[in-house]
Amino acid sequence: MRLFPRRVVVDDDGVATDVKPPEVIKKTPKPAIGRAVHYVSHGTPGGEYGKCCRAATITDIGGWRTTSTQQDDETHRILHQKWDPDMMGLVVHNPTGTFNNTTVPYDSGEPGTEDPQMCDGLEHPGGSWHYPHIR
Repeated sequence: MRLFPRRVVVDDDGVATDVKPPEVIKKTPKPAIGRAVHYVSHGTPGGEYGKCCRAATITDIGGWRTTSTQQDDETHRILHQKWDPDMMGLVVHNPTGTFNNTTVPYDSGEPGTEDPQMCDGLEHPGGSWHYPHIR
């Protein structure tokens, strides 16, 4: 917590008024190529390793999000694509090497985890990205 010294403003009539310190406004950073973000790994299928945050660098901004619908006869599938400005291309930096991914969705996180591998105490799905928690 940052402490501000007490400030007083005196008007022309000699009345003193306390001036409140400026409020801190949390602002989400704007995505930019080269910006450092976190990628959430999927973990292993057997559960030996859980999800964890990995360092990543934005390489591309925006991407196509693809969803599909199955026809009633189950012989046809319709793909729908929508441009999503929160999808990013990332280079993910792992201890054993790097990998590139061109369509990683953003996730702001939900409260509810005490997992020490997650940087901000929020629950993020594997395969998503978020901004690093700043303390």
